[in-house]
Amino acid sequence: MHAEPLDRLLAAYPPLRPAPERDWAAFEERFGRPLPADYKAFVDAYGHARFGEFLTVYVPDGVSEFVELDTQRAFAGLKAEYLLETEGELLGTPALPVDPRELLPVAGTANGNSVYWHAPPGTAPDAWTIAVDQARGDTWFLFDGGIVAFLVAVFVDGLRVTTFPDGLDASVSGGTGRPGTATCSPPPAG
Repeated sequence: MHAEPLDRLLAAYPPLRPAPERDWAAFEERFGRPLPADYKAFVDAYGHARFGEFLTVYVPDGVSEFVELDTQRAFAGLKAEYLLETEGELLGTPALPVDPRELLPVAGTANGNSVYWHAPPGTAPDAWTIAVDQARGDTWFLFDGGIVAFLVAVFVDGLRVTTFPDGLDASVSGGTGRPGTATCSPPPAG
């Protein structure tokens, strides 16, 4: 089901070292909810990865707390409270198209954008979609697919995300180069 997008990502950006093994059942129990299969397959393949020195996918056990899923969920909870308090009347408009209480962070950018799973109550994790905020504005970009399909669309197929800057470098690297972090090569030029 998720093999094709992940296979495309792996072909374009092969990991140079294996990611550490994870006990997903234990993490999901601690996290309090199941996670999408494509995300787990991505983390199992790459571990910690950063695309274009711009977008970092959060992991259960990061090289720093700032790339950890739990830490980012706590930050997102504070951000959701703020958005509802200051912009709640805009809910359902282009300025706030999704309920911030339904957002779980999955990645972040060097610009300060947050990339979220849109996880409405009762929605199976594999049906979650992606919502990207504008770091310094009230524009959102919605993507009808999971995190791996989003990464393929942006970094392999060249999808223009309106909340990201133009001209992203599509290389991928790991956090510190320690064993278990992803360090990938950019695709061959043209």
